[in-house]
Amino acid sequence: MGPDGGHEQAAGIHIRKDQLEVFRQKVNAFITEKVDPADKIPVLDIDGVVDFSDINMDLVDELERLKPFGEENAKPLFASFKVTKKGQPQKNKAGYSLWLTAGGVTVEAAFYDKAMCDIFLFGETFDIAGNIEKNNYYNTPRISLKDVRIAG
Repeated sequence: MGPDGGHEQAAGIHIRKDQLEVFRQKVNAFITEKVDPADKIPVLDIDGVVDFSDINMDLVDELERLKPFGEENAKPLFASFKVTKKGQPQKNKAGYSLWLTAGGVTVEAAFYDKAMCDIFLFGETFDIAGNIEKNNYYNTPRISLKDVRIAG
């Protein structure tokens, strides 16, 4: 923990309310001048591409051996391409779930972002990125989605 109570990776500033607009303008001008537009495009660091046929409890067990996950040891992020949905997203206590299929294998996907839900409603085939984890309730693999786009 840092000397002011935040964690060591935290950054903070104090701005007087009457100077907030001036601060916003200066930050935006700095970013416009110093940051390459290509650097503003979000990028995911994918650890690997996984076929649904390779998603099983053996893979989940192997990934579990990489714990503990945290800042210095992030959960592996995998991508799968041209997956299709089986049904529509369903709301549950924690967020949403959806069954996805690729290569004849169906896997549950869990996510929390309403925007992803909307993407799934308007497409049929998708490219996804997420962590592979264990669904403790059913003792089956599940994908915790981090991003989705309509394939193509």
